[in-house]
Amino acid sequence: MATDVPLDDPAVTDGTTTVEGDITKISGMVIVYKVTATDERLSGRLVGEISSRQNKDGTGWLVGPAEISNAGGSWKGDSHGLTDGSNFYVRFVLEGTGEYEGLEAHLLSNLAIPTEDPPGVDHVFTGWIQEAE
Repeated sequence: MATDVPLDDPAVTDGTTTVEGDITKISGMVIVYKVTATDERLSGRLVGEISSRQNKDGTGWLVGPAEISNAGGSWKGDSHGLTDGSNFYVRFVLEGTGEYEGLEAHLLSNLAIPTEDPPGVDHVFTGWIQEAE
């Protein structure tokens, strides 16, 4: 999951969209956001790749790999969640590398579905860091 988007530039690439009946499938959508956390270990650049399935009314689910990186290392893992058509409700489980080796981050977020390009919204994450299981 590499992208050349600078840290301070949020971005969303559309990926591939196909429609089968009342279901819209999106694959390869990439999001890039700056994350500012109260625990500096989780501040940095978030890059996520999303695959989703959405019903005609906008409800659906999403999954994909995610990574938050900064000078101390990175947090890599998976995300999965649901959408109500206006927001993504996502859970991230990320394993630490570098200075964060042996730790695991659990994050919950409410990501507004971008309505502008580039998206100009802040996202709120809540969560915790624990010893990796």
